[in-house]
Amino acid sequence: MSDVAFGIKDYYANIEKLWLDFGVAHTLFTPDLQVARSLEVAIVGSPSRVQDEITRFFETSGCNDILVSFAWGSLTQTQSERSMELFATRVIPQFGSASV
Repeated sequence: MSDVAFGIKDYYANIEKLWLDFGVAHTLFTPDLQVARSLEVAIVGSPSRVQDEITRFFETSGCNDILVSFAWGSLTQTQSERSMELFATRVIPQFGSASV
């Protein structure tokens, strides 16, 4: 998870620059991964942890869709592809075709 924590700091710096350049206010966004997780705006971790957090999100929000992102900040293509592969093979199948 340290790669993700490092990546989110770079992502935040880039997006914050855009916010400042265009005078746009930001909400619930932080360069601190633990704070983002506590605000429930970031889901990261092992496939089982991600599955549990997505399940909880669906149950508590009433939503039935989720937008995921694997390539941001300073994460390498290899890191992003590994996350996508784990998500595709170990998280999505747990929800079945009707829920995804």
